[in-house]
Amino acid sequence: MRFEVAIVYGNIYILLRYIATDNISDEGDFPLENESIIIVKNLTKTFNHFVAVDSISFDVKKGEVFGLLGPNGAGKSTTLRMLSTLARPTKGTATIGGYDIVKNDTEVRKLIGIVSEK
Repeated sequence: MRFEVAIVYGNIYILLRYIATDNISDEGDFPLENESIIIVKNLTKTFNHFVAVDSISFDVKKGEVFGLLGPNGAGKSTTLRMLSTLARPTKGTATIGGYDIVKNDTEVRKLIGIVSEK
């Protein structure tokens, strides 16, 4: 297991990475790049004038553990809502299993599972 720490605009995100890949193919609209299963590029979410997620970028390789940790208000829940297709990003792109989270939301939902505290 590999640990990686990234500092993004003063908020600390600690990434612990692992993802199961048995059911994921390269048939999506966007082929997997370098075996990355999740690719996030400049993902941003604003609510009126409030920036909840400010241009984050990261990728998760096949077989890695992934965790997103940070202080309250850092944008963790909003990021997960965008990646799980429950919220649309204001800017930026993300793919999961080769499928774009906006253009191919139904296919993304077939690949993921998410459990929230609330």
